[in-house]
Amino acid sequence: MRSLGIGMVLMASLTTVGCAGEEPGRPTPDPATQSGELSPVPPTGGESSRGIFGDTKACELLDPVLPAQGFPAGEPTDIGGDNGCTASKSGASTTFYLDDQQSIDDLKGSPEKKFTGDLNGRRLLRVEDVRGDGGGCQIGIEVAAKARAVVTIVLGSNRPTAEACELAATMGTEIEPKLPRG
Repeated sequence: MRSLGIGMVLMASLTTVGCAGEEPGRPTPDPATQSGELSPVPPTGGESSRGIFGDTKACELLDPVLPAQGFPAGEPTDIGGDNGCTASKSGASTTFYLDDQQSIDDLKGSPEKKFTGDLNGRRLLRVEDVRGDGGGCQIGIEVAAKARAVVTIVLGSNRPTAEACELAATMGTEIEPKLPRG
């Protein structure tokens, strides 16, 4: 990977069931929890029980930056994970997703097309030519060791990858301040 020249938890729903050991080796329900109700274990590290992104939806972060780039409001998608947003206009599409399961280092791409950088103290990874035929770029912004926000731009009509990367970087720079820190 080369240096990038642009300024740029597993959701744990653990539950507990109480047991009162009347016979060694054989758990029996604790009378206090016999109602069958399960209680979530409180999260640690300041995260909600829904992961580092909490209830934040990808479209809530992407929609405010779309009009300036000529895109209509985004629509929820499961591209890239279960918390994505996508929008298209003539000759271009964008996808943005929040992933609380993987690092930016897990983004796919040839090593010679990956560039590292920094954005306001966060690691980022730019992957050029994400489709393999030019005109595509992906910017991954680190939110935590295993959490990322990813902006992808795909341009049509044989437009250059550099143009896609410039647009992805602009959008990522506008979204970054709204991301949580892990």
